[in-house]
Amino acid sequence: MIAFFLRGYNDTDHIVPVVWRMMQDGKEVRVICLAPDLDLDGDYRIKFLRAQDISVTYAYDDPILVHGVHRRVLWTVIRAAFAYSRQRIAKGRLLRARVARGCGRRAFQVLKAISFGRGDLDRYLCQHGFAVLCFDWVRPSENIVAQLLAAAVRSNLPTVSLPHGVFLCTNEDIAWNRDPANSIGWRNALADPFDRVVVQYPFFARYLRDGDANAAKALVLGSARYCGEWVKKNIEIVPRLLPAVAHQDPRLKCAFMPTRIQYKIDVARQRTTLERLAALDKAWVVVKPHTRSSLEAELYAGLSLDDVSHISSVELCQWADVILVVASSVMIEALQQNKVVLYLKYLHTNQTLHEEYNDCWIIEGEDELIDALQRLSADLGDVPYDRADTQRFLVDVAEGGVPGRDVLGLYSRAIAGLSRPQ
Repeated sequence: MIAFFLRGYNDTDHIVPVVWRMMQDGKEVRVICLAPDLDLDGDYRIKFLRAQDISVTYAYDDPILVHGVHRRVLWTVIRAAFAYSRQRIAKGRLLRARVARGCGRRAFQVLKAISFGRGDLDRYLCQHGFAVLCFDWVRPSENIVAQLLAAAVRSNLPTVSLPHGVFLCTNEDIAWNRDPANSIGWRNALADPFDRVVVQYPFFARYLRDGDANAAKALVLGSARYCGEWVKKNIEIVPRLLPAVAHQDPRLKCAFMPTRIQYKIDVARQRTTLERLAALDKAWVVVKPHTRSSLEAELYAGLSLDDVSHISSVELCQWADVILVVASSVMIEALQQNKVVLYLKYLHTNQTLHEEYNDCWIIEGEDELIDALQRLSADLGDVPYDRADTQRFLVDVAEGGVPGRDVLGLYSRAIAGLSRPQ
């Protein structure tokens, strides 16, 4: 049994493709959620796995880990608090959502303090017959990861850390008011107590600390989320929410998918840009706030632009003629779908791989952005970048530097190959 531990929405994006391929390859797999606030029932990717008869549950539903009446009641309260928070967010009741979420978090801290002892964890791993434990690039201090890693050592079980995103910034101090050494926690993945760490790029040492000292721990496998096989499958399974009339609109269809403002975003200038986009007659611009930033969506209030937070990025990329990004890796999806991508470099002070690869249209200012959209309204093929550069970028970030690579097959074989004789 191969166990995959989930933490969040974005982590699911990168782990589900691997689980699906391993199931196809005849491996016994199971998905276990460590985040008490993650909505499993409302996630189309989780529904897809369950439709394949793959077990997806919360770790805390297991009576070995959470036993006794008082602990079970506490876990029931925690789940109810987070479910209520999601319902309030959907209805725009953000204050109530925050209160419920805060209560859920505090209750979970109590559950952690009175549960997950050494004996329970050892028994949990043994009775389920796990052969390999798969995490994401998670800090061991989060949830019960450190306890699981320690139990894995005691049980002689191998552990592997998988990517939870594709990082495109190339400078060190990428976030406002953050210590550069801690602004990206996963940079320490090679130093963390995982047996192996999966990386996407052949040049991973630029990002991960201890890339020289612990290079033997790294497996360069490409991106499970953005490899061609999963991009095709994801398009097939994604729920369709856009009405037919949205596809028939004659205007240039543009989707702006910003990143989190903490990553050195010029918020005032971004607001000005959105206001100018809203004034365009020949373009229909929609905005999808970052998936980890639901509360930051308030920044877009009052704009005459459609907020499409409820629409999948996959469907938006299919619908749009043009994708506008700052540093979001969703642009890889758009490039894989052969869409025009505009990188709004002027909205942040970080550097990215785009300056090195010239894989998309690098926009240096608002006037250039408006001119670009006007050009594209007349001719979608009128772009200043070459498809060969785009393809070179995609080979490195999606296929691990090897053209035509069977990325998911490589993940499947590499993870299964970690299993140790018991």
